[in-house]
This record gives sequence, C-alpha cells and structure tokens, in this order.
Amino acid sequence: MDAANDAMKRVSELLKTLTRSLRTPAVTQSGIAFVLRVTSAGLSFLMFVALARAMTPSAYGEFGFTFSLATFISLVSGLGLGMLALRFIPVYASEGDHAASRGLLRSSYVAISTVTLIAAAALVVLAVLSIVPWYVGTAGLLVIGMTFADFQAGVFRAKGTLILAQAPRDVAWRLIVILLCAPAMLGLEAIPLGDGISVDLAVVLCGVSLIAVVMVQLCLRPDILRDLFGRQRATYALKRWTSTSWGLWLNGILQPGAAQIAVVLLGIALTPAESGSLFAAVKTATLLSFFLAASNLVAAPKIARMWHEGRAKSLERYCASITLLAAVPTIAMYCLYIAFGPWILSLFGGEYADSYPLLLIVGAGQVVSALSGQTAILMSMTGNERRLLLFVAVSNAIPLALIIPGVWLFGEVFAASALALGMATWNIVTAFWTRRNLGVDTSILGALKALRHRGELES
Repeated sequence: MDAANDAMKRVSELLKTLTRSLRTPAVTQSGIAFVLRVTSAGLSFLMFVALARAMTPSAYGEFGFTFSLATFISLVSGLGLGMLALRFIPVYASEGDHAASRGLLRSSYVAISTVTLIAAAALVVLAVLSIVPWYVGTAGLLVIGMTFADFQAGVFRAKGTLILAQAPRDVAWRLIVILLCAPAMLGLEAIPLGDGISVDLAVVLCGVSLIAVVMVQLCLRPDILRDLFGRQRATYALKRWTSTSWGLWLNGILQPGAAQIAVVLLGIALTPAESGSLFAAVKTATLLSFFLAASNLVAAPKIARMWHEGRAKSLERYCASITLLAAVPTIAMYCLYIAFGPWILSLFGGEYADSYPLLLIVGAGQVVSALSGQTAILMSMTGNERRLLLFVAVSNAIPLALIIPGVWLFGEVFAASALALGMATWNIVTAFWTRRNLGVDTSILGALKALRHRGELES
C-alpha cells in the first residue's frame, strides 16, 4: 500500500510540474487549439452518430465506405502542401520574403485545384460507366471539401490564426451536418425522406456544406485572397518545395490513411453496405487517440526546443510526464469501452452493438499507441521523418495487403486486427528506435523508469 501511495504521489508531482510549465503565454495558442480539439473530437463522434441514426444500416455502411474512400483520396490529393505551408510560410514571414510566400500559396492552390478536380471527375466518369455506384461518384464533392479544408488549416495555422484554422471544419461543419440530419433523426413527416437519408444525399450534403464552409473560411482572410489573386510579385522555389513536400505527403497519407484503407478494403471484400460495422468501431476507437494527440499539440514546441538544445535527459523526463498524461485517461476510456462498449456502439443504432469485438481490437491498437508515447512527433522534430515513413509503411503494408483474403476466411474481425496490428507495430518499433538511437524513451516503460529513478533519489 505504501509503495502504491508513493507511486501515486510521484505521478501527481510530475503532473503538477507539467501543469506549471504550461502556464505561460507561449502556450496560449496551444491551449486554444487544445479546447478546439476537445470540441472537435466530441462533435466528430456526434456527427457520425447523427448520420447513422438518420440512415438505414445498409445505407450507413455504404456511406462509411464512401466517406473513408473520399478521406483517403483527399489525403493523396492534398500533396502534403498543408504541412509544406506550415513549414515555410512562417520562415518567409520572419525573413520578410512575402513574394516567396505568395508564390507558395498560388502554386499550392493551383496544384490542389487541378488534382482534386481530376479526382472528382474520375469518380463521376466511373459512376457514369457503372463501374462504381453513383454514391461513390458523388464523393468527389467530399474530396474537394476535405482537401481544401486540410490545406487551408495548414495555411491559416502558418498565418497564426489557430481558431480560424480549425473551427470552420472541426466545429462549424460538423454542427451543420448534425443539424441537417436532425429531421430524419426525429422522423419528421414533413421531410419526405422515406426510410431516412439516402447515401447519395448524405454524401452530397456533407460535401456541399464542407465546400461552403471552406469558401467562407477563405473569405474571412482578405490578405490571403490578395496574395492569391492580387498583382503583387511572387517568386517560386518549386524544386525546393517539391523535394520537401513528398516526405510530408507520404507521412500524411500513411498515418491517418490506414484506417480509411481498412474500411474500404472491407467493403471490397464483402460489400460497402457491410463495412458500416468497422466504420462505426473505428470512429469510436478514434476517441482514444485524442489524449495523445492533444498532449502532442501542447508539447511539440517544447520537445523540439529541448532536442535542439541537446537536453536529451530533460527531454526524456518531459516525455515521461506527457506519456503519463496521455496513457492514464486512454486506459481509463478503454476500460469504459470494455464495460459499456455495446451500449456506446448502440448510439449509432441497435445493430452496431455487435461491433463490440471490433471496437476492442481497434481500441487496443490505440492503447498501444498511447503507451508508446510521442513517437511520431519526436521523429519529426529530430529530422527523422523519412525513417518514420519507412516504419509506418512497412508495418502497415503486410496487414493491409492481407485484409481481403483474411476477411474472406475469418470475417471482419481480421480487418480490425490488421488495422490494430499495423498501428501497434510502427509505434513499438519507433519507440524502440528512438530509445536506442536518440537516447529518449518515450514509452510508458520510460515513464515508469523515470518514476522509479525519482523515488530512488528522494530516498
């Protein structure tokens, strides 16, 4: 009992130290972004619940397939330019090189507009030729909205407006979709929706509303509009931007894209209508990633600074605090999923309670990610993003490649297992690599070691 009390006391002291370190003006913007991320996580879950309640189970499965496909295509069509803007625009601003900043914006908008329009047109052509259903053909609207939303979020963050970067899509758009689903959810007879919102209508509503939100977002920054359409001089470092963006692009595809690929592959192996169970489980399990993502948002600048100052030991202790901050609530929420998972999934509809095993499997991957700590952010802050890309690609390639035959043999549980295995593998491998090569243990084992070391010093 005394040992347990001592451990809890040390954890409390570490958390108090971390809290004091965050009470500075330097993290005010991160604090705002943290609040927005909390709101976004809740609204994202509610949006997908609202859509599920407003649709039949088969229509929601087709919607989940289409939404996942559109999300993956948008990651590809974004070309990594949002992260490129986030990296270069602040540098150009500090150097007073406004011409280069304008050049980056103009070339990026041209590239994204071209790629997204080609992708949207290709989906329509495939639908016209009856190669894919029409609801997949309408996904081009989502692709356009998602791609520009991601890119403009990077641009607006680079310009120093975090609220305007995140709130339009993460808050306003999701509220709009929830409100649009309300009539069908409430069964209002004045709305002629029959059995609920069709998948075609759901995709169009989500896509058109997101495009409208993105357009309003851009209009709220007249300076960006002037940079895009004004007659001021612009310079272009296309070779430098291209060589930098490809690594950012591939990392931006593989890390968030694995879950989308798993849902799409399940829909191919079975039918799109049958992919709704995994889609609901993935969206619910994604809430477990919130704590790590939110702590990384606040801690990233300090991690970068401590590394470049050569303070590896201090950085390891700091990472221990962050890992504990993320791991404890993640494990607590996972325990809630174990206890109340069927009820939580039934919020999507009674049929989705059977997705409970999928939720636990995908959730286990998220727990391993949280216990591994700040693997991705540390690799990125130390210039090892290409090695991170290798770890993520190799870890996900084999499990994802086996999904279709695996689902035929073992069912949808295999798809959830493949997704969780890929996620867990690259996090564990990266945590081991950072401990061995950077001298920083980001994992929960490092956090427990730090607690034990501190206890030995105090004794």
